[in-house]
Amino acid sequence: MRNERYRNEWKYLISPGKHLLLRPRLETAMQLDPHAKDGGYTIRSLYFDDFWNTAYVEKEGGVHLRKKYRIRIYNFSDRTIKLERKKKVGSYIYKEDAPLTRSQVEDIVQGRYDFLLASEHSLCREFYIECVCNGMRPRTIVDYEREPWIMELGTVRLTFDSEVRAAVGGWDIFDPSMTALQDAARADGGDGCGGLLPPERRGLHGAAARGQRRAGCDAGAVQRRIPWISRASSNGLRWARRFC
Repeated sequence: MRNERYRNEWKYLISPGKHLLLRPRLETAMQLDPHAKDGGYTIRSLYFDDFWNTAYVEKEGGVHLRKKYRIRIYNFSDRTIKLERKKKVGSYIYKEDAPLTRSQVEDIVQGRYDFLLASEHSLCREFYIECVCNGMRPRTIVDYEREPWIMELGTVRLTFDSEVRAAVGGWDIFDPSMTALQDAARADGGDGCGGLLPPERRGLHGAAARGQRRAGCDAGAVQRRIPWISRASSNGLRWARRFC
């Protein structure tokens, strides 16, 4: 049996101006993640859903207990590739991951799943069952820029995600030239905590959260501003909005 340790996660939609105001305050209590070269990095995620679009429908309906699968890379590179499953129970989340190679990603996209069943990672074997029995298939590619801040005390992590966009036209997640349909200018403040929130972070959390609505990928705004997008592109935006 897994020892699933859930952590708190809050997301808020903030303005670029609020982001700039918060940065000096963060510098006094936190530090940039050492993996963030030049202040941040690009995240690209290939999201999956089953035959019944369960992940989409449950996110749309606000189901309290739900999960989603994705393959994630950083800066369009194949150096680090992860198959991830994110479980969500209210504001609590639990993430699992397993390493993949570029050729294995290509196999998954092409519908060749046998290697998953032979994997030493239970997540891969369970993903195999999802693909074979429930028709789990690629649905959308979501890109965004991340500025990550960390604090060792309390395992607190705060990220600013911006330039959220849906990459359309194929499933080659390593291609940085894919057409991207971008959301309006904005920044999402994400706050993760695996324990008690330190006192010095509570003030920052309140400053970011005060007066803001919950964050989500507003791909609909992009669709309204770009009326010429194809039906396939529209579907990609629709899924991107619900998977984020």
